Amino acid sequence: MSAGSLPPGVSDEGNGRYRVRVYNPSTRAYIQRRVVGLREARRVQAELRADVAKADNGRRRGRAPTVEAFGESWRTELRHGPLTEADVAATLRLHVYPGLGHLRVDEVTHRDAMGFMRRLEQTDLAPSTQGKIDSQVRALFGAVVADGWRDLSPFARVNRVRLSRAQTRRQDEHVPSAAEALHLADLARDEGRLDVWAFIRLAVGTGLRGGELVGLSVDELDYPQPTRLEVTHQLQRRAGGGFYLCPPKTEAGLRTVPLAPAVAETLAVLTAQRSPHEVTLPWVERGTERGERTVGLLLSGRYGPAPVHESVMARAVRALAERAGLPGRVTAHSLRKTYTTILGDAGVPLKVIDTVTGHESSGLTLGVYTTATAEGVARARQAVQNALTTADSENSVRAS
Repeated sequence: MSAGSLPPGVSDEGNGRYRVRVYNPSTRAYIQRRVVGLREARRVQAELRADVAKADNGRRRGRAPTVEAFGESWRTELRHGPLTEADVAATLRLHVYPGLGHLRVDEVTHRDAMGFMRRLEQTDLAPSTQGKIDSQVRALFGAVVADGWRDLSPFARVNRVRLSRAQTRRQDEHVPSAAEALHLADLARDEGRLDVWAFIRLAVGTGLRGGELVGLSVDELDYPQPTRLEVTHQLQRRAGGGFYLCPPKTEAGLRTVPLAPAVAETLAVLTAQRSPHEVTLPWVERGTERGERTVGLLLSGRYGPAPVHESVMARAVRALAERAGLPGRVTAHSLRKTYTTILGDAGVPLKVIDTVTGHESSGLTLGVYTTATAEGVARARQAVQNALTTADSENSVRAS
């Protein structure tokens, strides 16, 4: 058959083969199929045109909402428990809206999606948290497609965040002994890093999480001679930049931590050489800003009185561990495990360990049938004091 007798959009490729092309205005691209036989080419062309017309009729008309407007409507329609609902709200408001919220849902491009994922992987967020944000932003744009505002999600051809790094870190992690951890603190002090010295000693002596440590403030301590620490908040950083205060990771994170005399001495040395600096930061609760809070932060960066993110301390700890020749990777969270190891080796009851570290429970039976008694908390304080005193003595002997 001559080329002039072929229907528009169908071309003869020889040997009875034909190429069918149908333009899709919603994607601004051609849909192409290769078939055998002219009759089959006509049938496929008719089907493709019908599919394009159906999809175009299914698309919403009018001005599309912004990502933030659609996201707020979408999340309120989800049927989740209160904790999951709060988690979704926090993810959207802290990590999705700052970068994409101002764009209309039909304007977000593949390049925008790739840029979002690139920025996400460059944050200091835990890989598991990055994976959660990745899943939720994809679910959001899946709803955009289902609602008829787009034919294809901009994240459809963007690789998911890589989580193998977290698995590798867990495999080669080294939990230092008390002596090894305090040796790292001594190395930091020798380098003039008072902030890192205090961070390490406080992490080993209190078991606080990284965000709780860098957010440690004077109002959480019973000065002038602190014997306990009331954990009320943590310091975090948005993916788009900027610090904020928020409650601890879990409800159990709102806790009282006993302070050994050695830990109180660390605080005294820190405050004698560097006064707490007062900052006013947004207070974020369940993903929503609820005003501001002013706190006097005890830890700051090496270049002056300003909030410092836990990742800065984590990198310093890792570098010191490599310099000291410790086997495996030592992270800031490894120091929290050092604290729990000290308590466990001293025979402190598991319920007490759960209470002072802010864990929900080590098990159902323990959570129901035991309580953290005053004697158990005193035992935890003495265990830390003994461990730190012994470690300091061992390091002094080694240094001499």
